[in-house]
Amino acid sequence: MGYGYHWWATPHGPTGIHAGAFLAAGSFGQYVYVHPAARVVAAVQSAWRQHEDPDANAGTWALLGAALRALRAT
Repeated sequence: MGYGYHWWATPHGPTGIHAGAFLAAGSFGQYVYVHPAARVVAAVQSAWRQHEDPDANAGTWALLGAALRALRAT
């Protein structure tokens, strides 16, 4: 997996806050997140201790969700 190989639809289904978003996922928590309907593009640069970290990944999704909710409130 890496930016040069694939862009991914978000794993949160066709409904919910991330509906319609997609992302490029790199190693150790690197993401480029694009949500066209919300007009949001986010680049996340992380330094996870291992290539895949489920807890850190959950934290990243929580951060993105919180950012979208905050932007919707304005």
